[in-house]
Amino acid sequence: MNLSDKDKAIVALIIMIIITLFISYSASFQIIRLKTAKSNYIIITRNIDNSTELTDLLKEKDSTIYDLENEIKTLKEEKEKLNSDIEEKDSEIEEKKKKIERLEEASKELDKKNKLYLSSEKRLAYILKRYSYFLEKNIEEYQKDPRKFIKESEELENMVKNIDKNDFLKNLYDYIIDNFYYFYDPFTMTSEGIQEWNFFLAYDLKNEEWIKVPLERDELILSVLPETIFYPEETINLGGGDCEDLTILYVSACIYNGYEANVYVVDIISEDPSIQPISHTIVVVDNTLVDITMKQFIVGEDIFERYGKAIKAEKITLIKIYNNEKIENKNIVLYST
Repeated sequence: MNLSDKDKAIVALIIMIIITLFISYSASFQIIRLKTAKSNYIIITRNIDNSTELTDLLKEKDSTIYDLENEIKTLKEEKEKLNSDIEEKDSEIEEKKKKIERLEEASKELDKKNKLYLSSEKRLAYILKRYSYFLEKNIEEYQKDPRKFIKESEELENMVKNIDKNDFLKNLYDYIIDNFYYFYDPFTMTSEGIQEWNFFLAYDLKNEEWIKVPLERDELILSVLPETIFYPEETINLGGGDCEDLTILYVSACIYNGYEANVYVVDIISEDPSIQPISHTIVVVDNTLVDITMKQFIVGEDIFERYGKAIKAEKITLIKIYNNEKIENKNIVLYST
């Protein structure tokens, strides 16, 4: 069939239009070829890269991301505030804990001083009562025989019940160290001097420190009272005593528990010339030497030699030995450098 030039032009125009439409339509599709071991598959998907739908999705995504970022920022700020609040509260808690500790410590100190104050008042009452009773008979004369002070009592029995019978001598020593104070006798002339009226001194044997308790009494002028010996039950009630009181307490507990124990009254001269010679009491039971106030517990051989070196003595002289039955005057040098 022969076409005229006009027809050819029309056909060519139609073909161009078809090709243009095909190219335009196919541009909106994406051809993906998937290969397998057996054959090729062609999957045609719609290409939406430049479509309105993609733009909307991108906008939605950006908006969501923005919102989430704001939420994260807000949460971080809230977290920082909470952390700051927690740190502040932790600081407040620590400060309150420290305050509680300070108050508890102050309370313990006040309680300790209050007990010592009451002990001082009771101790003074004991002394004045005894002094008044023996004023005409002379209290010193009454105390020349100290055997009467080594005795049993309900208080002593109750104390001994608290002490383990295994290694009794050491456990008794530890118990007295942990639970009793060393006291000056008020108004008495001792090697330490006269205790003042307006305060009370107690030595904490366990912690090795002096405690000064103000008494806030009206000032009175009294004669110096003589050295006063206390019975074991009085020492227990007072929670302490001087060297002789604590020694008598220890010996009484030993005798109550079946031991043969003795009080040794000794004169001690120190190696240090600045320290005045003292009259002192120690316990000797079996092969054991016990000094409560100087915190010495010595077992075995050469107890006086080891004791003298431990307390840095130049000379120790035995003056008297006594227990609840016997009393013997001595003048024997137990130790000398």
